Amino acid sequence: MASKQTLTWEVEAIGKGRVRLEVWTSSASFRIVLPLDLAREMGEDLVNGAKDAT
Repeated sequence: MASKQTLTWEVEAIGKGRVRLEVWTSSASFRIVLPLDLAREMGEDLVNGAKDAT
C-alpha cells in the first residue's frame, strides 16, 4: 500500500522563456530548469491530477 506524501513546489521565471522548478517532499528535493511551455503543461497535469484524486 502506498503512503501519502506532501509535495511542495515553487516556480520562478528566470528569463529567456525558462523557469526554475524546485520540488520538496519529506524524503527528497530537486531543482530543474524547464522551458516555459513544458512547465505550463506540467502545471496543468498537476492540477488535473489533484482534481482526479479528490
